[in-house]
Amino acid sequence: MFTKKSSLKKLLSVALLSVSLWAFTGCLFINTTDKNDTDSTQQTGSSTETLSINGSWASSFDELYIIDTAAKTFDAGTYSYAGNEMVIDFTDKTSGYIYIKYTRAYEETEDDKSSDSSWTKSSYTSSYYRYSTTAPDVGKWYAIAFKDLTATSVSLSGAYGSVSSTVTLTEAKSTFTIENKYFGFYSDCIKQTN
Repeated sequence: MFTKKSSLKKLLSVALLSVSLWAFTGCLFINTTDKNDTDSTQQTGSSTETLSINGSWASSFDELYIIDTAAKTFDAGTYSYAGNEMVIDFTDKTSGYIYIKYTRAYEETEDDKSSDSSWTKSSYTSSYYRYSTTAPDVGKWYAIAFKDLTATSVSLSGAYGSVSSTVTLTEAKSTFTIENKYFGFYSDCIKQTN
């Protein structure tokens, strides 16, 4: 015959065992993606794969993006933008945003710069443009979206819209979003091996 005390002990033991088993088996199948981390770790069963955005990524449009997570820098090439203080936010295991503080940015002028080789004449307007360390956006925040990250490929899209930079990282995170339609065109990139 069972007493109330022994029944309660058995019930608590079964409950504790159930919670322990759930916690143990649940941990085996959790996909982890840490915000503000440079890698996404995917764990399924006994296999673990770490995806890293770090490296050199080349697109079919002759773009080369160098993402250095240790130095916290992003460089889209000599004739494009670059930044430091990089922050990476994964929104899921293969997608997210890269935030940078511009160190080189786009600038444009209507002034005649034909005698200055650092400027390029626009094919569409009468203006001249260049990417420089003295552009108005330098020192401000910008964002790049990424998606479909694998060990060898990723799709990247620089923010484009009515705002080209923000003063704070918080503003960049709320402004440069897919929902706000800042990312429409992605470059499909392949990881380069050196």
